[in-house]
Amino acid sequence: MRIRQTYSLSIVLIAAPLLAACSGQAAAPDPFTDIPDACTVVSPQSIQDVVGEARGEKNITPIPGTTDTCQWSYQAAAKPEPSAQGVVPYRQGLAVQLYLHKSPEGMEGGSGVSIAQRSFVMMRNNQGMADKGTLEGIGDEAYGEFADGYGKLKFRTGNVTVEVRYEAAGVTPNDTTAGLGPDANRAALMKAANDVAKSLRK
Repeated sequence: MRIRQTYSLSIVLIAAPLLAACSGQAAAPDPFTDIPDACTVVSPQSIQDVVGEARGEKNITPIPGTTDTCQWSYQAAAKPEPSAQGVVPYRQGLAVQLYLHKSPEGMEGGSGVSIAQRSFVMMRNNQGMADKGTLEGIGDEAYGEFADGYGKLKFRTGNVTVEVRYEAAGVTPNDTTAGLGPDANRAALMKAANDVAKSLRK
């Protein structure tokens, strides 16, 4: 299962220097100077819970010291039997992207934190999520979208922004294919995002 990749890296990379140039304030020290390996930021137990038996893999070439991604995907060897208890998962995918915002060399003002704040707001507005999907308890700010078979969650911690995506499908009691539902997708994304936030604080 290849989870859809629609990360907005190009927007961030282009916008960051422009945002920094607009700030006349002295840059304060940023809390992060590096990012961890994206394949290590979600615990093995959480991976087992939300994806099943899956190993992380790099599916987008990272930019050293700036961005990294990892994807986990799992599909059962055979379609499971329907259950009267609800949808039985058989195909799941999780993807995580980390992006470190830094003040561009040779430019005054515009700390990585301020660039991350403005970039986060810009991306949220561009996706039509300015007043929607706000989440509490993850990083400094967060929002998410949760549909029947797909969801995404984005959050910012200091000068690091994170995007987590999840896709899942299962077999219904009527032996048809369906998503796991918005609540299940939200729970999976929140579990993974909380792990990422904890990894960043280490």
